[in-house]
Amino acid sequence: MADELRDIRDLLQRIEDVNKRYAEVKRAYENSGVLYNIFEVLGLTTSEVGLHSTFIASLLRSGQHGAGTKFLEAFLRMPRLGLPADFFDIDNVKVEQEKRIGTTTDDEGGRIDLILSDGNNTLIIENKIYAKDQWHQLLRYHNYRPSAKLVYLSLYADDEPSDDSLGTLDRSEVTTISYEYDMLLWLEECVRISANLPHIRETLNQYIRTIQLLTNTGMGTNSDIIQLLKAKENLEAAFAIRENLDSALNDLMKQFVSDLKQRVEQSPMGFTFVTENSGNDSFFMDKPKFLFKHSDWKNVCFAMEFEHSGLRDLAIGFLKNPEVKDIRLLDGVKKLADSLDYNTKSTVSWFWSYPSSAYIRNWYNAKSMDMLHDGSMLAWFMETLNNVFVKSKGLDL
Repeated sequence: MADELRDIRDLLQRIEDVNKRYAEVKRAYENSGVLYNIFEVLGLTTSEVGLHSTFIASLLRSGQHGAGTKFLEAFLRMPRLGLPADFFDIDNVKVEQEKRIGTTTDDEGGRIDLILSDGNNTLIIENKIYAKDQWHQLLRYHNYRPSAKLVYLSLYADDEPSDDSLGTLDRSEVTTISYEYDMLLWLEECVRISANLPHIRETLNQYIRTIQLLTNTGMGTNSDIIQLLKAKENLEAAFAIRENLDSALNDLMKQFVSDLKQRVEQSPMGFTFVTENSGNDSFFMDKPKFLFKHSDWKNVCFAMEFEHSGLRDLAIGFLKNPEVKDIRLLDGVKKLADSLDYNTKSTVSWFWSYPSSAYIRNWYNAKSMDMLHDGSMLAWFMETLNNVFVKSKGLDL
């Protein structure tokens, strides 16, 4: 055991040395402006309509970017779509965005994010970044054109449309693709196609970095670390680290939650703190919810919830108590949510938004875990809670 621990310490030290060298390279890139991202600067990274649907539609159309129909052809070759080579008359494809298909009822109408058609065959794409599925959304789109290929595009490869959205549709009638996997591969192919189109190529690279930020896949690989890990003398230590990493991080999460509870309940604000999960002992396998309840609030609590396993997509806002019918009817809560910008999204149960920092939105990475270690994540939680408390004064909650 002593020898094994020594080998692990030696391997970790060498990896740390490599990371320090790469950090210096990254700083040089930042200073040169290479990592500048116009989509982040404009605050568009999570905007389904303002960025993602609009940008994708622009690539699929044949005008302006100079690549003709090549981006579209590469998109249609996406393996998970499973389309035949002759699905479209490629020169006659019309790409529409935010297409209205009538007044929304239980099984008809709404607004389709992206729709492609050549007059004979049709591809309908529902684009989900952070918005919740709407009632019978996919069913309504299917009923608009039953012969169309219906596609559900979401951030992660394991995302599925909800039963509410499907209605009477079978899951087999909907093709699922993701930004995390399918779209990144397509965009990388578009970069290759754009070898002689420098302006569009660099725009594509910035958009790829935006997707990597949203899906927490931007860490990239480090060839020097790969060489260290695959060396025969390091394999045993590497596997030992891998087998124990999640348990170590889970212990770090438990300590963070304990510290947060203590800080909240010792503060003069008057909140109590509880966590909810499905009974899974692992924070990474579960989707934990943090609830901040105040004795003066009859109808709601302040809440934060990870929407996906792996501590991905932390939603922040106000959650109604069980006896409340519809949080959107509570004027005081809506006013508070508006003042804090926690009304980006809303349902019967929630007003919520997302933190602007990628490292607070998605935690399964070294930077976020370091924030748990050094206390900066705890400080962010307490600052956020204090801001909520101050702005809630005088409101009927």
